[in-house]
Amino acid sequence: LSTVDGQETRVAESLNEGMLLGWVPDKEAILYYADRGVWRLMLSEGRPVGDPVLLRADVWGMEPVGLTTDGLMFGVTIREQGLFTVELDLEAGRTGGPVTEVSESGGLPAWSPDSRFLASRENGGIVIRTVESGERRAIPLPFRGVWNIQWNPDGESIFFIGREPPSDAATYELDLTTEVVSAVGAPMAETPYEVSLSPDGKTRYFRQIIPPDSSSPLERWIMAQDLETGVTRRVQGSEPIFRSRVSVSPDGTMLAYRGIGGGSPGRAVKVIPATGGESRTVYLIPSGWSIPTGRPDGWRTPYAWTPDGLHVLVGAVEPNDALK
Repeated sequence: LSTVDGQETRVAESLNEGMLLGWVPDKEAILYYADRGVWRLMLSEGRPVGDPVLLRADVWGMEPVGLTTDGLMFGVTIREQGLFTVELDLEAGRTGGPVTEVSESGGLPAWSPDSRFLASRENGGIVIRTVESGERRAIPLPFRGVWNIQWNPDGESIFFIGREPPSDAATYELDLTTEVVSAVGAPMAETPYEVSLSPDGKTRYFRQIIPPDSSSPLERWIMAQDLETGVTRRVQGSEPIFRSRVSVSPDGTMLAYRGIGGGSPGRAVKVIPATGGESRTVYLIPSGWSIPTGRPDGWRTPYAWTPDGLHVLVGAVEPNDALK
């Protein structure tokens, strides 16, 4: 933004988890964080010159502090997400037993269909842990970003969303026997961490924003895309979705999401048939409570279905900031 004439110039686009770090001292350049890396972009009179240069890849969990006059960048490294397990008493509506740490690192955990293995994202790849023995198997992946890990119902492969800039994100399948990765469907323009896959990996659901015109409010709709044909359809009936990722039931027949209800957007937990139709509210977040949204590694995925598909687990924050 020019302080002289107010003219705006877009210098970078499609930054996944993008964050401006600051200006490089004594140089017409900026540093920014995107796709888990630190990038430098040269500027001339406020316009980009050439392509951005990756200075440091695989930067995880960093909060920037600032740049010194001699060009050093300082940041605080936050502890990697850990993996924990706890028993749930659905009848009583509370946890039972101690919280057990499975690993000091890892994110986006996914249980295998037989509950014998736990898959998670770690250091840009996928790690498979054997629950009984604790054995750890690391599978490196050729991507800078990996999201939305889920098992194929047969337990022989894993679906995930992968992206290697500057290419668009796409859906992939990892064969656990051969460790071969193959693309499923065409690349997508949606934000990767807001995409959910059907249990069979043949359909992806995502939130599409319909830009408003001069008389219409901003609308967000749940879309379903057949990965074999590329055909895309709108799932919802008459009500747009709130800012939320869609969660697919274990049998692939229902979708859960945040909707409008209780006089406030985002307070209602709703379900809708995956084939389309009208939604229904199954729970209203109490007044004063909130569902956390922000970092894509977990806060945008506050729903989880129980294996029988009869319950939806929802993470919410009490007015005293306690996560429940």
